[in-house]
Amino acid sequence: MLSVTRHRVVTPNLLQYANESRIDEHFNDVTINVGKQSIAANRMVLSCHSVFFEKMFKCNMKEKYEHNVEIQSVDGNSVKNLIDYIYIGAIEINEDNVMSILEAADYLQMEEAKRFCFEFLESIIKPDNWQVVLKAVALYRDDEIKDQVHHYISTHSDDIIRTTDYKALSYDELKDCVANLDRNSVKETLVY
Repeated sequence: MLSVTRHRVVTPNLLQYANESRIDEHFNDVTINVGKQSIAANRMVLSCHSVFFEKMFKCNMKEKYEHNVEIQSVDGNSVKNLIDYIYIGAIEINEDNVMSILEAADYLQMEEAKRFCFEFLESIIKPDNWQVVLKAVALYRDDEIKDQVHHYISTHSDDIIRTTDYKALSYDELKDCVANLDRNSVKETLVY
């Protein structure tokens, strides 16, 4: 007996429909209130892309049953950008918003968005911001990007040791920085 299984791609159409419905205020079953933002959304759509929302709406927490959910401790614009990202699949990350989006993505447990932030940070490392990038990747525990920052420090050591950020490192930060340098690329003056 011959049998054929057909599959169709539903995800792009489904998300487009979900976003249009959200804008038209159809099928929205929750409003996320964060800062001055009130963001209408659908619990299922949020749960598909955020571990935070999935746990919130699946567990017997009060938020599971309430129409309005309050989120504190993160930037409202960043949460709105991330919820828009869930629905439309695009997010603009720049030097002004990367840290707040990274913090919100970490809070909402959106690993793909965090990865985009880390990739952006890696792409903008320069002598005047390497320490900010290093602190961000240490805070959010991304060893791959941390290695890239240390490689950058190693290969640009002449520029780095002249910065006030380098001179302001605490003993522990300096020790960690030196311990992770690429000995083949770094100049002895940086280690000394």
